[in-house]
Amino acid sequence: MQAKYADAGLVIIAVNLDQDSNDAADFLERYPASFSIHYDPDGNVARDFQVDVMPSSILIGREGELLSRHAGFKTKDQDLYEAQIRQALRPKEKK
Repeated sequence: MQAKYADAGLVIIAVNLDQDSNDAADFLERYPASFSIHYDPDGNVARDFQVDVMPSSILIGREGELLSRHAGFKTKDQDLYEAQIRQALRPKEKK
């Protein structure tokens, strides 16, 4: 999604809660990510966004508003997730 929608303004940030960042580094060496990874071993971001299931996705709009939240990842819902991203990236209509 990052590569597909970057030019439209999408920024994906993953938050890793591993206590030891080497655990994530080992994983990312095998499965490289094309987006930013923020290490948060204290869980501050998860706590701030009330994340209690991993993985979780939070879509935040251009103005900082919460647009959607998904607990877990369901392959069958991929089209829904992408539609929500496309909707969030649409330019605001001028009044």
